[in-house]
Amino acid sequence: MTELNDLKNLSALFVEDDSYARRAMESILRNIFGQVIMADNGRNGLDVFGKSSVDVVITDLWMPEMTGFEMIAGMKQLNPELVVVVMSAYDVPDYEKRAENLGIFGFLKKPFTLSDFEAVLKKAGCRAAEIRRLTQ
Repeated sequence: MTELNDLKNLSALFVEDDSYARRAMESILRNIFGQVIMADNGRNGLDVFGKSSVDVVITDLWMPEMTGFEMIAGMKQLNPELVVVVMSAYDVPDYEKRAENLGIFGFLKKPFTLSDFEAVLKKAGCRAAEIRRLTQ
């Protein structure tokens, strides 16, 4: 079992077009992961992912430039084992199913509680740490 301190060795990419949400979540992410990278849309998220070593991606689905669905598909082509957590305000069953078909780790429906967000991130981080150990 991965210790929570081990999560500080991991990096997270947070992709969200709402600047307020990015600022609000950054400190939470920094309390869990050692490195946090922020992106403001799907295209920038995919670009950052291609240039960085990222263990966990947390993303919105509906953003300008490129949707979260398109971004995740591009990331999964580069790293099929990538741990992805999706957030969405849209309560459409098809969205959750589409995200699951892309191999996401977790799905959070907005609005969600801080404790739910932290719990999913910690589980995602533990899974990413396990994957990292197995591939080293």
